[in-house]
Amino acid sequence: MTRVALYFGSFNPFHYGHRAVAQGVSDSGLVDALWFVLSPKSPFKGEELLGNSQQRLQSLTKAIADIDTARWSVCDIEFRLPSPLYTIRTVEALEKEHPDCEFSIVMGADNLDSLERWYCGRDIMARWRLIVYPRPGCDLSRFYGYAVDEQGRALSPMLGSDYAFKELVILKDAPQNDISSTRIRNGECCGGM
Repeated sequence: MTRVALYFGSFNPFHYGHRAVAQGVSDSGLVDALWFVLSPKSPFKGEELLGNSQQRLQSLTKAIADIDTARWSVCDIEFRLPSPLYTIRTVEALEKEHPDCEFSIVMGADNLDSLERWYCGRDIMARWRLIVYPRPGCDLSRFYGYAVDEQGRALSPMLGSDYAFKELVILKDAPQNDISSTRIRNGECCGGM
């Protein structure tokens, strides 16, 4: 089985922060490959913020090719799936297309904090390994009882169990940055690729 990390996002634009997350996950030894799953639509962002999905796909594909890593690729499956787009449906579709792959989901700490409010969020927790990247200002301490680090060591003893994670890996020592695509688009910082 090929271990594949799925890194979802609008990547508008792809920037050094995305690259740092992808590099950290790739270097963790947890996965053999990382796929950037470009979301053509987002329930949290209007189309005016997302921009043209085909242009974002071309831009992301070029940025990944310029980085020259054989372990990274762009996945456009959400361009072929019916709306509404939900993470659980996307991963299920990928499992059908790629039965030789074992999938993990990469997310920022801010997304872990809101995951139980996602469509089938608790099912996502229970079915796939989650690889969580720290974000400035996000306190993950309430999840440490469920989590291991990239070497598989428990972050703290399990006290009680409100959640049923298949596996929760927090890359707690990964470098954090405060760059975002929104800030780049607004001219508040640079960091595009």
